[in-house]
Amino acid sequence: MNGVCDLKYAIELKDLGYKQEGIWWWVVYEGEDYQLGIYNKKENEFTFMSEKGFTQRLDKDIVAPTVAELGKALPYRVRLEFADYWLYISKAKSHWDIRYKSFSEGRYHSMGLPDKGMFQGDTLANAMAKMLIYLIKEGIVKL
Repeated sequence: MNGVCDLKYAIELKDLGYKQEGIWWWVVYEGEDYQLGIYNKKENEFTFMSEKGFTQRLDKDIVAPTVAELGKALPYRVRLEFADYWLYISKAKSHWDIRYKSFSEGRYHSMGLPDKGMFQGDTLANAMAKMLIYLIKEGIVKL
């Protein structure tokens, strides 16, 4: 599903302290690989995207942040070294770009070094997750 980040980014976000609350989860079913499921809080059960059902929570469950949830976690503005950088997202044919940009002296400047200031993802959720991971590791965003 393109609306949530891949498992590898969800694991890294969890390890960095991202809150484990949400509707979409990566869950393990009977010792198999992780699968994407929806958590029904009222019924306290999961429903898989596949044919299988799941009704027991496991310690290995990992929230799968959605684009909306990641959008709430990412600041729209970052202030560094006396400059404001604004969240900028664009879509190319095959990927999404996300970066923070500042406008001064008649041109745009990206935050950080060129190799660290912009992140790409095959989905918007993956690009957003990569940026959030970077901001947390750099101490710019606190969870």
